[in-house]
Amino acid sequence: MKLSVVLAAGFVALMPLDDAVAASKLSQVFTSDMLGAQIAYLEHLVGPAMRVIPMQNAEYRRYKVDGCNVEARIASGAGGPPSVGALSLDLSPRCKIDLKDFHLEPLSTRGLTISKLPGWKSLGFESSCISLCGSAADPTVEFIQKSSHATNWIGIVYTITIAEEPALKASEDLRDLMQAREGEDYVIDTKFNCDSKYTEPALKLFANVLVNRITVGIFTDDPGGRCK
Repeated sequence: MKLSVVLAAGFVALMPLDDAVAASKLSQVFTSDMLGAQIAYLEHLVGPAMRVIPMQNAEYRRYKVDGCNVEARIASGAGGPPSVGALSLDLSPRCKIDLKDFHLEPLSTRGLTISKLPGWKSLGFESSCISLCGSAADPTVEFIQKSSHATNWIGIVYTITIAEEPALKASEDLRDLMQAREGEDYVIDTKFNCDSKYTEPALKLFANVLVNRITVGIFTDDPGGRCK
């Protein structure tokens, strides 16, 4: 009987340790020092990529880090070896990081909404599509903490997936507002990505909607790259 109690107590004591180990692995990956690191250094910590997706100017490597979805954008340096240009994490109650290494106080991404961010009203806004998007993938909106020389060109992108409430309602209200003022082509052609006319309404509408994905990276220009 005593042995059973001891074993049970030991099992309970180990439960928080598992979460601590998972958090520790993610915290090693999501640091400012990891940005610009070589692939070998990243994969020494997380193992080989599950998938490698080549693109025109970079490649994307996808990993499982303690059950969490992590994606690295690998950029080719000017005359140097490929290095980590950006890191993304799909957020969940288990899959979370602390943003203090990116100069955002000791702020956890658990239950994160943009209104919890210091200076959230100064974020930028972009979206690849919020109307007539088809069914290939759920549309998203992104709120962007732009990079600067003061942050060593590190920026952060907060992505909200438009798949269910309250994100759907916020997206519909924003679309209706833009269409009423600018016309349907303005929305379909995503011209709002090239001006800041609807950043403030977007921030207000999505202020308390959960962020689904976070990306930290070295961005010397427009992080979303959607302005044409």
